[in-house]
Amino acid sequence: RSFEISLAYRYEKFDVSDNFQKRGASFDNSNPAENFGGSPRVAIRYQPIADVTLRATASQSFLAPTAAQLFSPVIQDFPVVNDPVIGTTVQPPLGVFEGGNPALKPEKTDSYTAGVVYSPSFAPGLTLTADYYNLFTTDLVIGPAAFAQVLVSQGVVDPDGPGGGSPLFGGGPALG
Repeated sequence: RSFEISLAYRYEKFDVSDNFQKRGASFDNSNPAENFGGSPRVAIRYQPIADVTLRATASQSFLAPTAAQLFSPVIQDFPVVNDPVIGTTVQPPLGVFEGGNPALKPEKTDSYTAGVVYSPSFAPGLTLTADYYNLFTTDLVIGPAAFAQVLVSQGVVDPDGPGGGSPLFGGGPALG
């Protein structure tokens, strides 16, 4: 029989700079909404009998944007995306424009896990596990090709709205 609690706390600060255009950004993992001032982690492990271990974790994590995600120049790209309406892969005829965004925020994730480990004493070497996890991410940063796929999958022809910008895709609701 055993019971363990593990507590951890991490504070991180990142300074990213673009020496060519003399721009910079600074990020830390403080979360003003929860006022922890960093990223906490709590883990519990309980073994009520020799064959069974219960475990659970709650934690926060942080991922700062890279220099490329912040400062890359705008370019036109032609990613291959899957059109779910016509069931094939296509390329947007006008392509997608991608570039850095100095206004990006760091990704923040709250994660929760729970699990059970069963190692029966009558079968040495056998271990069975069952785990549950749930992740809640805010300010998610995805690449341009992945974002183009999201637009096509959602049937978005022009993300700026009718007449609000150049259409990314020709055709109907998807690329058909």
